[in-house]
Amino acid sequence: MELMLNQKMLPVILLGLLLVISIWWMQPLSAELSNAPVLSMTPWESWEEMVQEPAEESPAGASNGEPPRQNRLQDEIERAKGHLSKNDYKAAKSNYRKMLEHIEKLKKYKQDPLKFDNQGLLKNAPSEQIRQKIIDARVAHLEQEIQTFYHNILKIINH
Repeated sequence: MELMLNQKMLPVILLGLLLVISIWWMQPLSAELSNAPVLSMTPWESWEEMVQEPAEESPAGASNGEPPRQNRLQDEIERAKGHLSKNDYKAAKSNYRKMLEHIEKLKKYKQDPLKFDNQGLLKNAPSEQIRQKIIDARVAHLEQEIQTFYHNILKIINH
């Protein structure tokens, strides 16, 4: 009977020990998190706000002494380079490049959806409503892809 009691208590004891060790291990982590670099982007900024074409240098901007507006997401990646591993930095740059490619695809598709109808779905659509649904779905898909790349970049540089 005593052996049965010990066999039943062993998982409970191990679980308690695991809990104590995990709490003890997490204490230094909270101190590390308080010293971690904070990304200067706010959470409500979207990828559209963070990825903007650099402004053309105009005489008015030059006379005010204002530098041309830079791409803020690219600046954040460069700022994070110091605390990222080489692979993380490459991954962030790769995601950024893919995101820009998808933004360009989205712009071109919005300008002329029929030009990018390589499967003939738009051309063979039975009605204008279905054609519009196909276009809307493609736009939504590209926007979702862009959002995914953006969130992946944020995860990498905030790691």
